[in-house]
This record gives sequence, C-alpha cells and structure tokens, in this order.
Amino acid sequence: MKRLLVIIGLMSLAVWVVYLYLGRLPLGIDDAYIFFVYGKNVSAGYGIVYTPGGERIEGYTSPLWMLITAIGFTLFHSPEFFLLVISVLSISVGLTAIWYFVDGTDRITLRGLLFLAWVFSSPSFVLWVSLPLMDTALWSALLMLSTATVLSAPVSNSLTVLIALLILTRPEGMLWGLVFIAIAWLMISSRQGTSAVWPKIRSHLAAYGFTLGGLVIFRMIYFGYPLPNTYYAKISPDILYNLWLGMSYLILFIYTHMQVLVGLVSMLGGIFLSLMWWAKGHHIFDEWSIRYLALSLIMAISLLIPVWTGGDHFRLFRFYQSSWPLFILPIFGLLEVIRPRIPHFARYGLATGMGLIFFAIPQEVNWYNHLYSKALGVEFRIAQNGRETGTTLNALFKDLPTVGVIVAGGIAFEYKGRVIDMMGLNNLMMAHAPGHRYGYKDHAAFNANVFFIQRPDLVLPLIGSPETLVNNYQARYEWPNQILKGLLQDSHFKATYQLALISDTQHTVMAYVERNYLNRLMKRGFDVKLVDN
Repeated sequence: MKRLLVIIGLMSLAVWVVYLYLGRLPLGIDDAYIFFVYGKNVSAGYGIVYTPGGERIEGYTSPLWMLITAIGFTLFHSPEFFLLVISVLSISVGLTAIWYFVDGTDRITLRGLLFLAWVFSSPSFVLWVSLPLMDTALWSALLMLSTATVLSAPVSNSLTVLIALLILTRPEGMLWGLVFIAIAWLMISSRQGTSAVWPKIRSHLAAYGFTLGGLVIFRMIYFGYPLPNTYYAKISPDILYNLWLGMSYLILFIYTHMQVLVGLVSMLGGIFLSLMWWAKGHHIFDEWSIRYLALSLIMAISLLIPVWTGGDHFRLFRFYQSSWPLFILPIFGLLEVIRPRIPHFARYGLATGMGLIFFAIPQEVNWYNHLYSKALGVEFRIAQNGRETGTTLNALFKDLPTVGVIVAGGIAFEYKGRVIDMMGLNNLMMAHAPGHRYGYKDHAAFNANVFFIQRPDLVLPLIGSPETLVNNYQARYEWPNQILKGLLQDSHFKATYQLALISDTQHTVMAYVERNYLNRLMKRGFDVKLVDN
C-alpha cells in the first residue's frame, strides 16, 4: 500500500506539471471525444452508435474504455475528471505491481528506485497515460499487471481475469493473451515440469477462448463485422506498406528516445543467450533465466506490434508509451542472470548515475525543453475547436444540416445534427470502401465515390470572424485537401459545392456548401457570401 500511495503522489505531481505546461487546456483530445460520443449515447439508451438513430458502429478501439466512459456519463454530467482519476489510479496500480516485482521483496531496493527514475524520466509517458483521456492508461496498466502476474511464483490465477481484460481493452489483446499464456507455460514447466502445465493454464485458455469468441460473436450480431470499424478504416491491406511505416515508426522512436537502448541491448542479449542455451541442450533453465527470456520477449513484442500495424499518426509515440515501463525490465533480468560483483558503495553511485542519465540524455521531448506541450497541445486544441464549432452550428441552424468532417470527436460531441466522418472511423460505408489506404497514417480511407453518395450539406466547417476566415481559408484547407486526396480541387466537387460564409447576427461559419442546400439557405434569409475558391 505504501508503494501505491507513493506512485499515486508522484504520478499526480507529474500530471499536474504537464497540465500546467499545456496551458491548462480542457482535458481530452479529439479521439477521446469519440469515446465520449459513444459513451454518452450508450448512457442515454441509444445503443452503440455515433449518431442517435444512426447505424450501429464500433468507431473506437477499446470496448472496455468505452464502457467506462459510459459509466462516467451515467454518474456525471461531465466525466472528464472522473476519467482522469481512473487513468491515474489504473496506471498507478500497474506501476506499483512492476515496482514490487523489480524489488522482489517488501524492502525498497536500488533497482526499484532505478525503475521509478526510468518511468518518470519520460514526460511523454506521463502525458499519454493521463490528460488525453484515452485508453492508453488502462492498456498500459493491464500490460504491467499481466507481466508481474505471469512472472510471479507461482503464476497467479488472476492472470485469467487479466487475459479477458486485455482482449476487451484493445485489438492487440488477442495476441497478448496468447503471449502471456505461453509465458505461463514456460514458467510452470520450468518449475514443475510439463505434466503440471495443463491443469494450471486451462483456465487461462478458457478465458481467452470465451472472451474472444464472445466478443467476435457480439460484434457479428450487433455490428455485422468481426473487428472494430477502426481496423477497416486505418489498416492498409498492403502488408509491406504497413511494415515500412511501422519500421520507420520504430526507428524514429529509438532515435528520439536513446535511453531505450539500455533495455534494447539487454533484450537482444536475453533472446540470444536463450537460443544458445537451448541449442546446447539446456532445456530446463533456472528461475531467473526464464524470467530474463520472458522479459525480453515482452519487450520485443511491445516493439514489434506497432511495426506490424504501421505505427501511429499521433506525436510522442502513443503506442510505445503504453509499454514504456516495460522497456527497462530486461536489464534487471540480465543482472539477475550474470550477478555481477559490484561493491556495495559502488551500487549507489551506479544507480544514481543511471537515473540521472535517464533524465539528462538527449531526446526529442524531456522535462526541461517542454516540447511535449507543443507536440500534443494541438490535439487538445483541435478537440476544443471541434466542440466550439458544434455549438456554433447548433446556434446558427434550426434545421440542422449534415456535416462532413475530418476530425470527428469534439464536433460530434456537441453538434445535435448528423456528422459524417469522412475518414471512415465512424462511417461504415467509407471504412469498407475499396482502397489501398496509402497516405497520411490513419487518415487514408477517404473514398470520393462514397462521399458523393453520402453528399453532406456542409463540408469542413470553420468558425471565426468573417475577415479572418476569408483571408486564411487557403492555408486552413490545404491539409484537409491533401487528406481528402485533392477533393476540394476536383471538378465534380466544385460543380456540387460552393465555398461560402453563412452568418446571422451573432455567428459565422465558413464551409463548402452543397449547392442545392445553399439555395435553400438563401431562400430562408441567411446572410450568405460566396467565396471565390
């Protein structure tokens, strides 16, 4: 309990510092607001839908986090602080479990303190598991708890529950469940022999099979597809293309986080030594040899899964931050295996030096350059702008138009009309349209044929003063045009849509307006100014 209280205190302090340097922006990035949209609709009784009365769709990556979000909306009108508390508590529990595992005793050791230095040397980790209000904290906590549990002696039965939770938290849980079952097999067989394995792991296998089978059956019945809609919208069918993006993601992560080489070298050593021992016929290793191999495999899989899926578009390496606390663990396995004879006084100097190196080594984002506020601060402002745009549209229109957008979280949370997600995450027809998914990562599913079938009334609405909107519209629409594969300059689009300012006495919106809808607005007396685009 003392360890948990210490971690909660350290994490809370670190989150507060990050919050201050972000300029105290409202909690939650735009993708978190996609969870909010679904959670609010579930809480209100509309079902798992992006738009009340609309199609059933799984436009989020974590069923469990969506359900937690729905609980938050059931308990609170604004659940942001509730979700932040859940994030901080869950990550603190996971860190405490690993801390205790590293110490290996009730006594706090230098190894445990070195682990804490590693964890809190990364503001990117602190940021991603807290203020964005995504599923990252829950996922990271489950990975840590599963690691500590599977390596405990004996393997705890709580691994059964953790395997089920992993599958329910993220799609990667399907692989991780098998990984932890395999590690449990290694640990049990090395301690008690292969004959003792089946009685020990059959509950884990049952939990894996029933949870995964039940989830797939539910998806097929409720949504009509076996995987989340985000998979179809984000992942390219070109495996080599995904691997190319993923390798670039991994290399850039290592280049900007050079301290991870400490764990990487130890990881490679663990795998290499295990293969050598196995080749020489040493089929039964001692306890720490198996643990060293397991920790090395866990780190390797943590690094390789994003390579297979093609990485991520968010800054600060979201997918690797969830595994950040695990990247230091292979070195502890190596030390236990080789057991170097280091004088007692030298251990303190060595541990202190390594801890300082973790904080001082050059990296893209650290505590003293505060670049994390610039790298991810824009994501919070996108969500805030989306909410303001949705609120403005509600006030401007009585007969709410359909709105086509690229960033689909904040605006859908506030807007009472129908939002069409042109990136496909919350749009079945767009997500399942044919295409290679080449282009900007996670934003490459746009299909012009689907767009003209769905034909939203407004496309890419912007808010602001009329002068600012007109003067800056070319810059504001440059990136969306790339994401939409040149749609805004397409002749068919120009014949169908007109860029215009729509105003009343208090509000102004700039958007590409479908021409028939534009004529209706003019007949209703709206102040409409056409913009030459």
